[in-house]
Amino acid sequence: MPALALPKKRSNRHLTGLWFERVMALLALTNLVLVAFDLSYIRFRDPYLTLLPGITEWYGATVKGIEPERSTTAYLAAVADLENQVAETGLQSAAAQTLLQDLQARSVAMIDENPFQVANKSGALERIKSVMRSHLGTETSKEAFQAFWSQPHLSQQGWSAEMAFLMGRSDR
Repeated sequence: MPALALPKKRSNRHLTGLWFERVMALLALTNLVLVAFDLSYIRFRDPYLTLLPGITEWYGATVKGIEPERSTTAYLAAVADLENQVAETGLQSAAAQTLLQDLQARSVAMIDENPFQVANKSGALERIKSVMRSHLGTETSKEAFQAFWSQPHLSQQGWSAEMAFLMGRSDR
């Protein structure tokens, strides 16, 4: 009767080789994921911003060299200034009125200049214009923005609700 063979102990050299292969496979997989991310970055930047905002902004700025467009950044800063002013002095104040007029002018300039075109995102501006026309019930997007950035409209519709609408939040 043959004796049962005991399993041989694996040598340390074999175990070291096995771990080395696993680490190399993990590095290769990581590299593949990074290459796929890099190749798809520009095309799928918008979904990446939604899913991974911090990583996407860092990667776009440091690796790809993408800088925010100046006029849209200034527009959003003007909106933030208005929000701060309204929080301090209310919507009825002269300072808030000045900021509203500034946003009306910036809105018209944005429509005329179309800063989205440089990034082949003109469709985004068209969607914004369409949503704004529909929201205000006007024929033109310029009229819609003029009406939106007015004290009577923001007072009547509710400041918080309109800011939530503008920023695409669903807390309306």
